Amino acid sequence: MTTNTPPKPERTAIRGILEIPRLITGLWQLAGGHDKDVDISVATRGMGPLIEAGLGFFDMADYYGDAELVIGKHHENSTKKR
Repeated sequence: MTTNTPPKPERTAIRGILEIPRLITGLWQLAGGHDKDVDISVATRGMGPLIEAGLGFFDMADYYGDAELVIGKHHENSTKKR
């Protein structure tokens, strides 16, 4: 039986300690200034499929606006389900 699930991204170890996917999800789109405000609830729901696909390592620079709010809200929502 075959499945349509794509393979998870290859992972790599940093200094042999921290293992992360080779592909990192940047959250610069949440920085704002892209013709409309970010809907935190929509962005939060969008995190689940990324994490399920193995893309759960996120780049959040301090000038990425609401990125930390989105990550925090996703974490809050996902821990409530456990």
